[in-house]
Amino acid sequence: MGFPQGRATTPIGRSAPAGVGNLNGIPAEVRDQVNVAVMNDDLRRVEDAAGQHGLSPESLRDNALNNRDNDVFSNPGKYGLTAADITRYQNAVKTNEGLNHDKAGSDARSRPVMLWPYDPLAFNGKGRAAIAIGNPDRAQNTSVIVPGTNNSVKGGWLYDAHNDAINLYDQSAKADPTHSTAVIAWMGYDAPAFEFQSPEAAVTDPTKLQQVGTPWMARQGGAVLAADANGLAVTHEGGTPSHVTVIGHSYGSTTVADAFANSGMRANDAVLIGCPGTDLAHSAADFHPQRRTGLRGCCLHRRDQLDRRIR
Repeated sequence: MGFPQGRATTPIGRSAPAGVGNLNGIPAEVRDQVNVAVMNDDLRRVEDAAGQHGLSPESLRDNALNNRDNDVFSNPGKYGLTAADITRYQNAVKTNEGLNHDKAGSDARSRPVMLWPYDPLAFNGKGRAAIAIGNPDRAQNTSVIVPGTNNSVKGGWLYDAHNDAINLYDQSAKADPTHSTAVIAWMGYDAPAFEFQSPEAAVTDPTKLQQVGTPWMARQGGAVLAADANGLAVTHEGGTPSHVTVIGHSYGSTTVADAFANSGMRANDAVLIGCPGTDLAHSAADFHPQRRTGLRGCCLHRRDQLDRRIR
């Protein structure tokens, strides 16, 4: 028995356990209500404790956004907090900033945003979250954007000058105003981390290079991506057509390919941008187009080169 759609979800969302917000098969409105409530708790817990010592929420949030340390972050026990409380807080600040970033419009209207999954402690504190612009349960066209190397909630991908989801949402709405649109900025997997500005680090810590040069993190991320993307069909409102496009950039494109080839992801379109390799997908057949009618795709190696082999 599923959750009811529409306004009836409000009381359920407010009273649901925190973990409900990360379950596939739960309506997006309920997930958003639960996850925003959990995020706000993460913010208030630290700010209330720090406020008793005269520290302002504004300064704490500014420190978190700019990765600056302070006494609360360094010595949480003095304030009745734990290290996990601080990690939750720092990622909550960055997730909240992402919501505000995606919501802000260029005119008087703001974009509708939802916090889809939210787990600030995931991946050893790098965090897991996804922000939907528009309601994927009601949209006729839904896109999922998967980032690549060196991206995370902790690293600021949800807000720090990353406008891919905003641009795709705005341009899709302009190009096809008669069909509703949703775009999900999906920071839902543990992306590899490698400091390209310091390649000598690969000599002292070759595991950093191995993360980028091997498919294992894509394999694991692809399984999570497939579960999340397939969950869209479960909660999509009956009677409304649904067209799903999954877009991966860099290592994210390998993750998208693995989600199709290895984990049974069902979507209409696959877009691979700057793909370092598709690992398990060696041909179009490996994307299993029979799972969803009319799978189409493209692979963009450079801005001026479009490869349409996935079809």
